[in-house]
Amino acid sequence: MLWCLHGALGSAADWETLSLPDAHPVDLWGTPPAPDMFTWASAWSAAVAEKDASPQLLGYSLGGRLALHALLVAPALWQRAVIVSAHPGLRDPDTRAKRRQRDTQWAQRFLTEPHEDVLRDWNAQDVFGQHSIQARSRFAPAMARGFQDWSLGNQEPLWKRLSEIQTPIHWVCGEEDSKFVTLGEEAVARLPNAQCTIAPACGHRVPWEWEAFAEHIAHVCGHESA
Repeated sequence: MLWCLHGALGSAADWETLSLPDAHPVDLWGTPPAPDMFTWASAWSAAVAEKDASPQLLGYSLGGRLALHALLVAPALWQRAVIVSAHPGLRDPDTRAKRRQRDTQWAQRFLTEPHEDVLRDWNAQDVFGQHSIQARSRFAPAMARGFQDWSLGNQEPLWKRLSEIQTPIHWVCGEEDSKFVTLGEEAVARLPNAQCTIAPACGHRVPWEWEAFAEHIAHVCGHESA
């Protein structure tokens, strides 16, 4: 199966519109919490191993960061992985501290302010370009973990550990998402068995902006006839 991990405001339903081959969307907010991303990835990978003998992995944004942790803690489990618009980690401690503060502020806003107002401001961030999402009608409290426990500011940088990942990796970035193109190309240069695809005329939300995404994933994952 292709185990699909969504982004910070996402849900398992995000993947259902894409007709991905052999997909198993995961609801991150329904998984057991853990004190850090490595602990979460270890427990979750063990649960996957009980259900699937040859799993493949797809992670977008936050889900891509969690996917990298899963590849590091369970290297023999995953047959292949697709990482989309993900960040391997902030190197500078001051930048990480500022990101933690910002993510905490986002979580607090989503928990206390009108959802429509905060979602409008979230979609207006430069990283998303002109692409908006229609997230769930309210912010579930469990989603705060994505902004706090799983904040990029709390994540230890993975750059020096990327060379440990032997699993075949296909990294996807949007052509118009220049920051993440640079991050993706550097990550692929450090990974032993990886390649990078730049999705044309797309920003950060590649799976929902690139019409050929599902077809591309089918090819990458060996389901050309899907």
